[in-house]
Amino acid sequence: MKLLLLITLCLGGVSSDGPNKDCGSPNADLVKVEFIPACEKNVCVITRGQQITILANFLPKINSRNIYVTAFQTEPYFHYETLMWQGENLCGKHNITCPLEANRMQYTVVNGTVPSNMPVHKTTFRLVFYGDNDQRLFCGTCPVEIR
Repeated sequence: MKLLLLITLCLGGVSSDGPNKDCGSPNADLVKVEFIPACEKNVCVITRGQQITILANFLPKINSRNIYVTAFQTEPYFHYETLMWQGENLCGKHNITCPLEANRMQYTVVNGTVPSNMPVHKTTFRLVFYGDNDQRLFCGTCPVEIR
């Protein structure tokens, strides 16, 4: 569930006016992202127990049998980065169809609830999406405040 939340937040504004940033996307283009609720200008503020939805269309530039995600969290005061998940396969989840084909649009739908037991804090999440042979598809970072 927490990985679902991170994917939702970090993709939610990479191609919009939100606070999220592209951190290197050489092999895929994020074509359209709709995030509900919308992020504020400088941070995605979420509330424990809140419903989150994202609709994201991305266009792979390469073929890949699979798509994997690795997640990191950066502690805001000491700026150290912690690995949260490594190499989770997203094929068959969130409407992602594998194998990925170059120039065939993927229409991703992610729905989730912020866990009510998630601690209240500020952090930055970084998600890196890979294809086969560790080829980076795209990457997004997002500042998050959990209330």
